[in-house]
Amino acid sequence: MCRQITQEIPQSLSATSAIPPPWCLLCCATESFPCVAGEIIVLRVSGEVDLCTLPTLQTALDHSLDQHPAHLVVDLAQMAFCSGRGLDLLAQTRHTAADNAISYAVSGALPHIDRLWTLFWDSDLPVRCRSTTAAVIAIWAAEVRTAPEPDLLRTALPVAGDT
Repeated sequence: MCRQITQEIPQSLSATSAIPPPWCLLCCATESFPCVAGEIIVLRVSGEVDLCTLPTLQTALDHSLDQHPAHLVVDLAQMAFCSGRGLDLLAQTRHTAADNAISYAVSGALPHIDRLWTLFWDSDLPVRCRSTTAAVIAIWAAEVRTAPEPDLLRTALPVAGDT
């Protein structure tokens, strides 16, 4: 979902109009990876999250959650700017994901974004990973650690009395 607004704003509309200005740009794209629990969706956010692009991010997050993945990872490595409301939306999405039994993490946040999160949302932060690769590998590793070990002898050798 990539949204670039190129629409001209009529002179009669005020500055508080719902039509965003033409310089707003935000792009959201998803990738899917298989996992034991089902699916990992990676939502890649690039561009700027501000008041005019916040609805696009909200829609992308909602759409990703509506797919009911086992895990949602939001990749912020290409996000150039994020307003306070955008940071709050990303932090609050953790609760929506948890309500739907979906694990949620953000990855690749730039240092200044990560610092703002720590200062203002310290007690309510989502899981944060350095990169999307690290997040996906951590999910796969956790699944391997928690998977039940197969009973190799039972599956390899028939037991007397079994048919």
